[in-house]
Amino acid sequence: MPSPTVENYLKQILMISLERDKREVPMGLISESLRVTPGTATSMVKNLEKEGWLTYKSRKGVKLTASGRKLGMNILRRHRLLETFLVETLGLD
Repeated sequence: MPSPTVENYLKQILMISLERDKREVPMGLISESLRVTPGTATSMVKNLEKEGWLTYKSRKGVKLTASGRKLGMNILRRHRLLETFLVETLGLD
């Protein structure tokens, strides 16, 4: 099971790619959306590439691999189910 930080990166990269209808996500958007410095985002992305979750091209951005996209979708689905439970069952906003 990936760490919460890895999950956050994969989920955010997936969400940006879906919103922009593009497979390649610029590093600036990743660091901005996760509120981390560009260097921190780049360092983490390189680690995710080593794990096989995405491909990284300097000055271009990242693309999720098939396994990274699948894991990102599972994370997104799990988070949305949890949000639905909290709102509908527990009455939180």
